[in-house]
Amino acid sequence: MIIVHAADIHLGSPLGGLDQHDGLPIERIRAASLAAFNRIADLCEERRAELLVIAGDLFDGDASLAVIREATRVLQRIAAGGTRVVTIRGNHDATSRMQRRIAHIDGVSELSTTEPETLLVPELGIAVHGRGFDTPRVTDNIAVTYPARIEGAFNIGVLHTSLEGNTAHASYAPCALADLAAKGYDYWALGHIHQHSVLSEEPWVVFAGSPQGRHIGEVGEHGVYVLEVEDGRIAGRPEHVELGAVRWHRAQVAAAGEETTADELCAAAGAQLAELVEGAEQDVVHVVRLELTGRCAADAELRAEPGRWREQLAAEAQAVGRDGCFLEKVIFATAPVLPAAETLRERHDFVGDLARHLAAAAIVEFDDLKSNVVPGTIARLDDKLRTLGAGGDALRGQPVGREERTQAGDELVARLLVANSDAGTDVSR
Repeated sequence: MIIVHAADIHLGSPLGGLDQHDGLPIERIRAASLAAFNRIADLCEERRAELLVIAGDLFDGDASLAVIREATRVLQRIAAGGTRVVTIRGNHDATSRMQRRIAHIDGVSELSTTEPETLLVPELGIAVHGRGFDTPRVTDNIAVTYPARIEGAFNIGVLHTSLEGNTAHASYAPCALADLAAKGYDYWALGHIHQHSVLSEEPWVVFAGSPQGRHIGEVGEHGVYVLEVEDGRIAGRPEHVELGAVRWHRAQVAAAGEETTADELCAAAGAQLAELVEGAEQDVVHVVRLELTGRCAADAELRAEPGRWREQLAAEAQAVGRDGCFLEKVIFATAPVLPAAETLRERHDFVGDLARHLAAAAIVEFDDLKSNVVPGTIARLDDKLRTLGAGGDALRGQPVGREERTQAGDELVARLLVANSDAGTDVSR
């Protein structure tokens, strides 16, 4: 017996903010949630699934009548193919008025939103326990009110929850793994968290994740879980099947060295984009947030003509993706090549004077400075020096040592020199 576990399909999601990104295939992205739902229907047909469980948020609020009609068509197709469908409401579609416009479909059941309900499917030997949301914000632990397992059946608990301890999402129907295990069910089909994960194997506690990532914050694989049940137990492990029509990525490309040019950095970005799309299905759209990093010669070129290089990077994406790869944003996080500290201290101008002064000041120990400098001032100096030095956040709240102070001072002067040079300021005497 094959069971498909899905959640958080979010049909009708507005996906706001896309208009701010030039060049993105906006209509394809906005249609992605419905495309993912159609892929779920395809999967149910291909695997000959007996049951599809949707653990909340089939819709994203009050969807339009057009979306309701499309969803009805897909549900009818799934049911006509012999797959029983059981759904619950989540926080996004708890009070959806338009959802009530869906006509009754034989083989499609929505569980109660006011109290836990058990749906028995005798022909499959399955008992599905669950409760949907009656308000957008359910903060009680409703899992503890679910009924006891039914002996002789494969028991599935369906719950839209954040689980206790998850801070990445708003807290809805919070519960602990122990609460779920205490029910004695064979499988918990969870929704609300958009990244898929297996939290427990005895019993199986699984977040399906969303079948389609909705924005750049939802990178990686998105799809559903497929379970094969034999003799009342799951055979092997639940299988995650990727279904997203749009795949979001974050890519970082670092300069190979200080001599790296902008052309070379763009070529490296193109190679990395090619790796992202390699082996993917032809009809999948890849949307990438690209960040270029590293201290290199390319930094001056990128800052001088950012528009030109963004266009070149967009062309690299188009070339590797065959109209299926797009850049959501390009971040230039490179840094300029800095003169050597020894060179700075040998200069006969105010830059050299400052470099020599900071190098000499670094010899003074922190405890000696405290008696002559207001404590709040030295603390702020510590923070600023540390952002330039090698210590980083791990040393915050500790005194700046001699080596740190020297390194930070040298880099501060070098940055000032580069900034003045870029601005066309004459720094010589």
